[in-house]
Amino acid sequence: MAETGIGEQLPTHRSFDEQFHPIVHNRPEGSFASYRTTPENPLGNTVVYAFGWTAKANEHTKHFFKAFFDRRRDVLSAQPPTYPPGETPPDSIYNAFALRNADATVQAIEEAGL
Repeated sequence: MAETGIGEQLPTHRSFDEQFHPIVHNRPEGSFASYRTTPENPLGNTVVYAFGWTAKANEHTKHFFKAFFDRRRDVLSAQPPTYPPGETPPDSIYNAFALRNADATVQAIEEAGL
């Protein structure tokens, strides 16, 4: 688990993948956000995937997605995602979406009352 800075914990990259990949693959309306930290960058090399977020996404996913952007908005704005040597970056459209639209995503979630 990784500390968000306000006493709330979010899953690490591995545990998040284990818990939420089935949602991503089996629910087209689902959302997915992931991040990881490294010894060189304790704030986390931010890796974000956004898969068609809608109000139909399940409650746990929406909570995680909102918390992620609320707590990591500064990181998303300050640095582009980086990847360990040899790792293939995810489809750039999802990273670009998340980096450019973090504030809009949070606003949409808040306006939906989630």
